[in-house]
Amino acid sequence: MGGCGFITCCVRKKGLETCAQCDGFDGCERVARLLDSARYRDSFISHRPIEANLAFIREHGIEEFARLEMEKQDFLRHLLSNYDEGRSKSFYCTICQLMPLDSLRRALKEAEAAITPDTPLKERAKTLRALIGRTAEGLGVDLRLRK
Repeated sequence: MGGCGFITCCVRKKGLETCAQCDGFDGCERVARLLDSARYRDSFISHRPIEANLAFIREHGIEEFARLEMEKQDFLRHLLSNYDEGRSKSFYCTICQLMPLDSLRRALKEAEAAITPDTPLKERAKTLRALIGRTAEGLGVDLRLRK
């Protein structure tokens, strides 16, 4: 079984947590291939924000990135606990990967204003999914899987 070239280079050889922390980041062919794949070819939706994530880490640091990712996890747990009717888990995981947390929070707040405590779970999920879909469209975020 082959190893991961990024782990070998960043972690083992340079003692870093991510390529974004490397002084050779800008000229790295391995990173360039990864970013190209994430932009145009890769069908894994979670690979799409790689470039933005690395840029964020370079500007704000790994600790701030990790803190925001933990906030996204908390937000995702909230969605799964309160808005998953059994068919929305993948959708919620996808949006938490691809969309800005502040936009997701605004969509949730709008959805919560449109529902009542006695609104059935299926309707709550439908309302939230529609609002998030419109928000994603407005941001130019494609939530579909590349084929």
